[in-house]
Amino acid sequence: MTSERAGIDAVDRLSPRVRECAKHVGNGMCDKEIAGVMGVSPGVVILWNKQIYKATGLTRYRFIRDWNRKRGETVAPACAPKETA
Repeated sequence: MTSERAGIDAVDRLSPRVRECAKHVGNGMCDKEIAGVMGVSPGVVILWNKQIYKATGLTRYRFIRDWNRKRGETVAPACAPKETA
């Protein structure tokens, strides 16, 4: 198991609401979209994102990539930033 894979599995140890936020992040939703769906302010989503990235040790792009790999998908969500060469 790679360290990145171990990182994505750290989501399971977060609170239910933060795990729900992680699911939306992994699906490529932007912070404002997540806030609307979850009924919280974008500021709360930003705080939850910090918890997610701290627990996993991943950046947003790598989190989305690894989340989709874990689910067996290879297509990057539209909201994911493009990697520069």
